[in-house]
Amino acid sequence: MSGRSGTVPTTAKVLSMLKRTPECPVSGAALAAACGVSRVAIHKAVRRLCDEGYEIHATPRRGYRLLRVSPLLLPSELEPLPAMLAARIIHRPSVHSTMDAARIIAEGGVPIVPTLVVAERQTAGRGRLGRRWLSAPGGVYATFLFVPELHPSRIPLVGIAFAVALAAAFRKLYRLDARVKWPNDVLVRGRKVAGVLTEMRAEPDRVRWLAVGVGINANQERLHVPGAVVRAATLAELTGAPVDRAALVRVFAAAAAARLEDLRADRTDAVLDAWRGMSDTLGRRVRVTLPAGAPVIGRAEDIAPSGALCVRDDRGVVHEVHSGDCVHLRHSDESPPRVR
Repeated sequence: MSGRSGTVPTTAKVLSMLKRTPECPVSGAALAAACGVSRVAIHKAVRRLCDEGYEIHATPRRGYRLLRVSPLLLPSELEPLPAMLAARIIHRPSVHSTMDAARIIAEGGVPIVPTLVVAERQTAGRGRLGRRWLSAPGGVYATFLFVPELHPSRIPLVGIAFAVALAAAFRKLYRLDARVKWPNDVLVRGRKVAGVLTEMRAEPDRVRWLAVGVGINANQERLHVPGAVVRAATLAELTGAPVDRAALVRVFAAAAAARLEDLRADRTDAVLDAWRGMSDTLGRRVRVTLPAGAPVIGRAEDIAPSGALCVRDDRGVVHEVHSGDCVHLRHSDESPPRVR
């Protein structure tokens, strides 16, 4: 776990010094003097860093040299992140779900500090509508817990803002034509690469806490999502090489914070216009399965200021769909079954 205050641990000081001089070894004596500890303590700190995945080479009478940073999503590799989203970072090798871990923190009875919960794998990850989200090592599984300065009625826009931020990060880092699918999925070449899930506890006029979960198919070796409507893909598959997950989280978090600030400053149009410009849903014929009642089928025409999808059905009636499962239709998807 990492915060933004208190005494800096010896391991963090050692890592910082080694990162500053990656080409040259730093002697144990110099590290000990800078950290105010013994050389034995420095040796233990280096061992802890190696246990966390850092590759550090020790040369007698010359010192320590950092050869490779840890591939894990450790706080030391993610910081700094925007304080409005992640004033502290909690990293776990494995959890049932980062959303569940964030909820436990939120309901713990103490003031909520903006927190990022990130895990290397999830054993019970989930997506929208209770679907299972396979969470093998190599992906990005993260939940941001914070108290937004927004009315509860505007929270659906947060999921849209985070999806826009994800697509923007993929475009910036990997030059991929990332598109957003209503409400909160990100596609590349028609294949799902990431998704956003929001949960909150609120009163009629204020949000007590909001958890925004993000799942990104990054570097998993094999990807199989049972029952998925949209085929999935990983960034490594699409780019042809493993991606730097820590850099991805940093770029995405900065973009998400900027979009969240747009919402807080009542610049909703900026978020919605960005979504429209990246949309893979608008202009398509869709079927939206609602939580209750018959599905809405028609052409997706726009996104409303509330974040609802505006669908014009075959009678010309426009429906504002606030929640549901959206499927992009092909002609074959609407053909009635044959009677034998």
